[in-house]
Amino acid sequence: MTGIIKHGCGRPGLVARHGQASTWLPRARGFTLVEIALAMILVSLIMAIAVGAIRMSRQAAADGERRVEATNAIRVTQEFLRRQLARVLPLAYDVDTTAGQNIVFEGEDDAISFVAPMPGYLSNGGPYVQRLELRQGELRFHHRMLISDEQDQAEPVVLIDRIRRGRFEYRGIEDDGQLGDWRRDWEDPSRTPMMVRLDLEFDDASGLSWPSLEVPLLIDVGGVNNAYRFFGPSDEQGMPPPPGSAEERLRRFQETMDPGEGQINPIVDSFLGGRRSGR
Repeated sequence: MTGIIKHGCGRPGLVARHGQASTWLPRARGFTLVEIALAMILVSLIMAIAVGAIRMSRQAAADGERRVEATNAIRVTQEFLRRQLARVLPLAYDVDTTAGQNIVFEGEDDAISFVAPMPGYLSNGGPYVQRLELRQGELRFHHRMLISDEQDQAEPVVLIDRIRRGRFEYRGIEDDGQLGDWRRDWEDPSRTPMMVRLDLEFDDASGLSWPSLEVPLLIDVGGVNNAYRFFGPSDEQGMPPPPGSAEERLRRFQETMDPGEGQINPIVDSFLGGRRSGR
């Protein structure tokens, strides 16, 4: 015989079974409203932290991709500029009727104009008039064929942006035969400089840095003109050459041009040969 003893308040009491000792039954209870609210708050916090972490990781990945793309843009831009500037041709693309001289190379602190061949995949053959300029935080590249009109110039190409400030500088041989200092303006448009430098600073938010770009121009007619000024004109013109022997002047010029160990630039060599045969 079994039975349940209930108290007046309805609480379960002892359960008596025949032949067994009486035991207490536990009271069944659920979650209170406060416990449910706390559980929901904890779950919400965990979900918010997880979503925030995922969003931050995606943002970091996107920033990393943009940084890599910008770094690649800097590398590609420097390679392109180095290639184009190193292949400047001594071809006149305009005439200064006031000074009576051909314009071969124009250089300012924010722009540079010259003639050079374009890469094969971008050109239709022949030399191109090219212009690089710093405008509105961008480095822009203009180009047109030398034999075409200015109206045929293509739309400018933005090589790189987010530039806070920048400048071009130029270096050439001075009248005394020494390699001069860097200048922000190239004064003689009828000849090319020996070197061109471009310095850029980017916006702070970009986090980018521009390695200083210094490009020596290949020896051409402009370079021969520099060599002519370095070695001095012929005696028939009434101007004495720079002091020192021809060998010493050759050594100094070779150090300036640095064509390679034990090598003499063929244009300079032919130029010297012509001077020696004319003496």
